[in-house]
Amino acid sequence: APCEVLWRIRGYEGTLMDIALEPEKVKKISEKAADFMIEIGKNEVRRANLPGLWIWGDIATDKGLLLSPKSFKEIFFPSLKRMCTTLKKEGIKVVYHSDGDIRAILPLLIEAGIDAIDPMQVRAGMDMMELSKQYRKQLAFVGNVNIYESKEKIKEQVFKKLKIAKEGGWIASSSESVGEDVPIENYEYFIEIVRKYGVL
Repeated sequence: APCEVLWRIRGYEGTLMDIALEPEKVKKISEKAADFMIEIGKNEVRRANLPGLWIWGDIATDKGLLLSPKSFKEIFFPSLKRMCTTLKKEGIKVVYHSDGDIRAILPLLIEAGIDAIDPMQVRAGMDMMELSKQYRKQLAFVGNVNIYESKEKIKEQVFKKLKIAKEGGWIASSSESVGEDVPIENYEYFIEIVRKYGVL
């Protein structure tokens, strides 16, 4: 996503300062970044016959957004919506990735044309069970399983999600990167449970 491009060029602190001091300039750069990523996305979809694309755009921490929903809407939303609109003309689905608590901008992501959100960090308060009540018909969910937990807790998390995903709408995945501190047994157990029980 355009915001991710800016984070990587200017860093979080630099970008947030730019947003505060020169929002119009940031918006213009965001649009230029979107132009570039749209062309890359279209080429990849056509070359590999992809069914979908992930748009990477970390915009939050465990405590909430890095900027206000208003700033997100004014600065990054237009370019994100244009990306989604253009790429979906290729017949694909678009998944938005952001760590952290992004609940405050879910309506904007839906309006932009996002089909699913990832990874839905459990420790950031992203609860698929609650969010599905409001957004089930508008969004699919990716992740939301904390595999740092015990096997019993992992099984419990998976079963809860399978029950509300009988008609689809959930892609089983960890709610965060699988780091070296995750017991391999936990990860293998998670995969085993998902494959064994499918839809309950």
